[in-house]
Amino acid sequence: MSSEIKPINKPLLILSLFLTALFSILGNEKLVPSSFTPIGSFGEFIGIYAALLVIIPLFTVWLKALWNEIVPRIFTIRRISYWEALGLSILLSILFAR
Repeated sequence: MSSEIKPINKPLLILSLFLTALFSILGNEKLVPSSFTPIGSFGEFIGIYAALLVIIPLFTVWLKALWNEIVPRIFTIRRISYWEALGLSILLSILFAR
């Protein structure tokens, strides 16, 4: 095992900062008024479900990459797998749900 430290992945951190800012803007009702409407048709339901089937794995891969890039450097702990990142994202969504 090499003791050489790889340089930090700056594009990943910049993307993470951008996504965090975007999500905080979208979550602010003063900037983006909420227009929640219930699902009107079966087609909308399928569309939303299909979008979630794409978004959730992408978010999990992003969380895994971000975790494995930062946390082992700071705390000298092991890297996490895809399934651990998925569990962590579920735990975070439960803890921070409104």
